[in-house]
Amino acid sequence: MWSAIGYLELALFRSLDQAASRLLHSLHLYPHSSKTRGLLGDLYFQKAVVAGDAADRRRFLSLAPTNYDEAFKLTTAGSPETYLYAAALGKVHWQLLDWTKAISAYEKALSVCSPQERWINEETLGRLYAEIKDRTNSVAHFQRAIELAPADRRPGIKKLWQQVLATP
Repeated sequence: MWSAIGYLELALFRSLDQAASRLLHSLHLYPHSSKTRGLLGDLYFQKAVVAGDAADRRRFLSLAPTNYDEAFKLTTAGSPETYLYAAALGKVHWQLLDWTKAISAYEKALSVCSPQERWINEETLGRLYAEIKDRTNSVAHFQRAIELAPADRRPGIKKLWQQVLATP
């Protein structure tokens, strides 16, 4: 119940401080709740978005990964939430410019995503591998993304793929 109240305050009312209070109370009562952990990750990510300065932004972003990672571990295998938590974890590490952890999270997301989401994760991994100058893995992921993507998305992915190929 406390996580539901926290969700309402987080999603509907945008009362981040009230949501934090409710979600932390929920975590105290139900320490193995994947939903509460996921919502706490969302809360810290949203707090980072509205943070006034770079230090606060980084501080809030750094609180999100533990919660998303715990939510991923606590979620029943095969449930849609597993993918959402892994992708959110990747997004946070991307924001923190921690490419290795972002790659690891998106590899998890790729392993549990639906067939319809596979191309998006392949493209994201292509971008991340390009960031760390791993051309081989970047090209491989872009190629799979091109094969799996809807026709209207392929030209954009091909352009990224060609940029990686053109980079020495």
